[in-house]
Amino acid sequence: MKINFLFLLVILQVLGIYSLNAQEGKVLLFDNLIEVENLLHEYTVFEDIKDREEFYSKIKQLYSKIPDLDKISDEQKIYIDIVKLFYTALIEDADEKALNLSENLLKNYKNIKPKLKFKILLVTMTQGEFKHLDRSFADDFIELTARLSEQVNASTLEKDFIKLNKAALFTNYNEFDKAIQEWEKIHSPFYRGLKIESLLVLSASLNKFDEAIKIYKKAIIDTSLTNYKNRYSAFMALSLLNNDQSQLVIDLFSKEAEEIQDSDQGGCSLKFIVALAHRYNEDYDTALKHFTKIMSSEFFQETNSICYITSINGILDCYSNLGEYIKFDALLSKHDSLFSSLSENSIITLAHKIVIANNKLKQKKYLEAYEYYTEVKKKSDSLNIHISKNKKKQLLSGLAQSSLKLGLIEESDKFFKELTTHLQNGYKLKSEVNEFSINALKVKYENKILEEKTKLDAIKIDLLQEEVITQRYKLFMSIGVLFIGLVFGLWYLSYKARKKLEKAYNLLAIEKTEVSKLVDEREKLLAHVTHQSKTPLVNMNYMVDIIDKVESSNDRSQLKNHLKKMLEIVNVQMEDILNWIKAVLDSNINIEKVDLYQIVESIIKENIVLLESKSLTIVNKINSKTMVNTNQEAIKIILNNLLINAAKYSYLNNRIIFELIDNSLIVTDYGEGMSVSMKESIISKTNPVKSNHPQDDSLISGTGLGLYLVKDLCEKLKLKLDIISNIGKGTVIKVSFE
Repeated sequence: MKINFLFLLVILQVLGIYSLNAQEGKVLLFDNLIEVENLLHEYTVFEDIKDREEFYSKIKQLYSKIPDLDKISDEQKIYIDIVKLFYTALIEDADEKALNLSENLLKNYKNIKPKLKFKILLVTMTQGEFKHLDRSFADDFIELTARLSEQVNASTLEKDFIKLNKAALFTNYNEFDKAIQEWEKIHSPFYRGLKIESLLVLSASLNKFDEAIKIYKKAIIDTSLTNYKNRYSAFMALSLLNNDQSQLVIDLFSKEAEEIQDSDQGGCSLKFIVALAHRYNEDYDTALKHFTKIMSSEFFQETNSICYITSINGILDCYSNLGEYIKFDALLSKHDSLFSSLSENSIITLAHKIVIANNKLKQKKYLEAYEYYTEVKKKSDSLNIHISKNKKKQLLSGLAQSSLKLGLIEESDKFFKELTTHLQNGYKLKSEVNEFSINALKVKYENKILEEKTKLDAIKIDLLQEEVITQRYKLFMSIGVLFIGLVFGLWYLSYKARKKLEKAYNLLAIEKTEVSKLVDEREKLLAHVTHQSKTPLVNMNYMVDIIDKVESSNDRSQLKNHLKKMLEIVNVQMEDILNWIKAVLDSNINIEKVDLYQIVESIIKENIVLLESKSLTIVNKINSKTMVNTNQEAIKIILNNLLINAAKYSYLNNRIIFELIDNSLIVTDYGEGMSVSMKESIISKTNPVKSNHPQDDSLISGTGLGLYLVKDLCEKLKLKLDIISNIGKGTVIKVSFE
């Protein structure tokens, strides 16, 4: 008798003898790929550390559920590989492994959904090694990510993160101007501190000293950037140091550096630069103390930061210049594994090799020194690596001296000339080097001196004749240049005077326009105050007139309570109006998150007397806690006017509806409607039209000024106002938030 295997499997599963969930739910979890995909979609540039840690925890859980069965579908394998990428990149922080996983994913799976592909690209860019990829590949990667960001409607923060990585690539390519241009495109508040820091560093790298000072001065007085102050001071000090202002760095930042806690990374960076300034001033004992203190900091020992590694170079350099060669060798041996772990082409590695070469030169090991210097020179030139001005000076000086000691006279002369050009104002060699240079040349060319002397005498005669001709030519050229300069100077003075007059005229015209605007604004605000206070005051007057006519004490009590509430409403409305007026006059309209539902509820309460007098029902369809970006006082005035206007022209026993659809507030009434001329006057902001509605009475009559002011306020808040109205059927007013 044959037994169907599938049937047997079902029976065993029902009896609990066999379970498809034999691997603790691993297979079943990746059977629900929609759940996995939704979780991966949550990845973004997290502003909140708590949100980031929560997402990382989910990735850990998901990774622990990856099935280890051989039989999994191709679709499951895609999602498993993506989860492995996220875990490797975010949890293990294994840069190279993550980059390989990402590259394999993009190559092997062509049908990954755009949004998921965008998240893969985004997480790949978080890896530190990303900026060291082949340039062509990295540029294509950035371009693809930027295109996908538009396709999947990425957030502003995610788009700015892409621009940030593009700026980092340009920085790595030493294209600092392009990096600055990319940073200028980033406007997210989340990256503001990092943006200023990067612009300061890039300006310093380009030796744009004045620009760096402007950025620094602006940053240190900004209270929102207090946490970055020490970092900005460090980069400002670096800018000064790159401009050969080592003594100025010591004078300005020594005290600040001493007062900073060791746990502050920006502060320790400043301490390092102050130490470097002492080293540049050849005060090796003081520099050694500073570098040693930085290395003893627990914070930098734990992180192996750039300051810590570079401080080792600083101490090695001090030992070499102080003749402490045994200590130099001991420290070099102790940290050999640390420097071996760095990229061979990194700036720190090249600087380290220059320090070793300097030490070899001090110990007169000229061939070894020359080999180190040559290696650094070739790499910095071929890879276009930007080393500091001081290190380049050491490199060129070392090459010139070591090649001279090895008898490579022509090569030494080439490096001396390059060094002179680099330093602009020349370079004064130590006396021992000058003496050695002269002696070496004498030994090499002693037999040729007499022969060359005869040739030189003949050349001198030719040179004297040419000099006479040259001097005449220079004289005529000087007269011509002087004449041209005089003409140009007169034209320039005339041009400057004309420009000053034009500027003064333009300023007067601008001031005239501004005064006119202020007058218009004042008239509008006065009309606004009058209109906003009219309705509650009329309502109060109406209740005062009828209060004595009411016979029931209970009714009189209710009317008095209504009257008190109306007085409170007037106070609140006047305070709102005054706040709005102050904001307009100060040109400082505050935009914030506003609870739209609560504002609608508050204006319903404020106008209860008007609404009850016409038996109107207000339907507030806006969800509670619905938040919009606007000015609270202004939107309250707008909604209050819209409610009063709808109530004025609604038929008795009718309703008014408030709702929010597609980020647009819609107010609907079923009343008299308004004429075409009335709508046009409101939309075009011409003079308000006097209402001729039969519904107008002494309690609710109007001038059309309410909607006119609504339109004016909407323009100030950059809101769009639309009106749809049919005579006899009602009006729909739509206020759209951007």
